[in-house]
Amino acid sequence: MLKIIGTSLIGIIHRKRSGKLQDFFDIYLNYSRYIYYNDSRIDELIIKGVKGIDYAFVFVADGAGSARYGGDGARYAVNSVMNFVKGKAFDNDTPEQLLRQILKVALDGVRRGANELNASIDDLATTFIALYTRGKECFSVSVGDGFVIIDDGNELRLLNEPVKGEYFNETQFITSPEVIRAIEDELIEVRSSGCNAFAVATDGLWPTIINGKPYERFYRPVIDYLRVNDVDRTADELVNLLRSAQGRYPSVYDDDLTLVVGAYE
Repeated sequence: MLKIIGTSLIGIIHRKRSGKLQDFFDIYLNYSRYIYYNDSRIDELIIKGVKGIDYAFVFVADGAGSARYGGDGARYAVNSVMNFVKGKAFDNDTPEQLLRQILKVALDGVRRGANELNASIDDLATTFIALYTRGKECFSVSVGDGFVIIDDGNELRLLNEPVKGEYFNETQFITSPEVIRAIEDELIEVRSSGCNAFAVATDGLWPTIINGKPYERFYRPVIDYLRVNDVDRTADELVNLLRSAQGRYPSVYDDDLTLVVGAYE
């Protein structure tokens, strides 16, 4: 049985500016039920009670804070791919083909959002990660500075690392011209590995990666707890963990924080 939980918390910077959560994520796991908890200011997004068998998808996006509709871009991308995978059979698609289709659907979703908002596609700039897991194998594609961690049976390690642009502080977005060309030409790399557990995060949690490796004392307790405990209880613990990080180290964890964790029992 595969169990998945996730949460997004608004960053301290955005909260001080009376802004909204720019991160967005969703989970599709066959034979599952899931519940959203949002407060009125869209400060939090929590998914509880997700468990099932066979296969799952995790989609995570981080809208550009500098973009007029960055948070909307994240939602359009994620909602589009969720509608694409729901109730669909993928027996004839390889994971690589499937994930490249998903990237195109995410990009089309952002384009549609730009038309609906009468905006430029750059106004909806967002990063995007898609993780597909089946039979304890993980496959992922990513655009931007989010990352994917897996437990390959020996250690926790990065499967996808942040991707920057030409300059060190330049983030690539799904709306970047070079990324659009790579998506349309199916050139973005698909990463894969055997996995007993995984975590997908936005760049607000990059400080938990030390010398290129996930900080075991941060991720391992959540993964181990999820394996043996109720998903709702573990989701609450995950929220507490991220809130504690914000409270204890406000200058380090000042951006929106999104973390989705999955583990096989």
